[in-house]
Amino acid sequence: AFARALRGEAAAQEVRVRHRRTGQVRVLRSAAAPIRVDGEITGAVTVNSDITDLREAEERTRFLADVSQQLSESIESQSTPRRLAKLVAPRVADWCLVLVEDERGALRAWCEGPDAEEARLVAAELEQGLDEGARDLGLSEALLFGRPVLVPEVDVAIMGGPPLRPGVRRLVERGLGSFLAVPLSKRGRALGALAFANVRCGRRFARHDLAFAEELAHPLRTSSTM
Repeated sequence: AFARALRGEAAAQEVRVRHRRTGQVRVLRSAAAPIRVDGEITGAVTVNSDITDLREAEERTRFLADVSQQLSESIESQSTPRRLAKLVAPRVADWCLVLVEDERGALRAWCEGPDAEEARLVAAELEQGLDEGARDLGLSEALLFGRPVLVPEVDVAIMGGPPLRPGVRRLVERGLGSFLAVPLSKRGRALGALAFANVRCGRRFARHDLAFAEELAHPLRTSSTM
């Protein structure tokens, strides 16, 4: 944009910049206009704006509409958890977990991520249930007590403490860097959880991601899966 301004054009462009330490991608809008003195271009003025939040909000709106459309086309509502997990990973998060208590009280789990076999193993291990005393990054808070959980940055030293819950440990071993979970509740009772996980070099989750996850959880709350 600056070079075009020096040629006499008003110009604007968007660029994506990745933060070296966090891996977060920011969207910057650069607008430039020529400076003229007595009809001659003597320089250019440039204004840079961070429009990441705006672009992310637009993308979330489009994604929610896409999810609603695709899930509404599903004839079998029992497939809703798996379909939602497939839509979320990798567009919103590297890994997506859906855990739902069935009519017999057993925990069912779906997982999607960059490695299909690992995702299958994570789901199978999570279906073993809660291990008393095992840590799970707060997943049990969402599952048992209906509380949303946000871990913006997972401590790299977590492997050295008390045992981790199977499934969660597998994700940590894959380089888990950020995690969130929201409860799936009906009539005030927690019946499951929707969780997102990003690898260590990926984007860190924030408060607005929790609100977005709550919106994505709506189709699960209204499906016959729960």
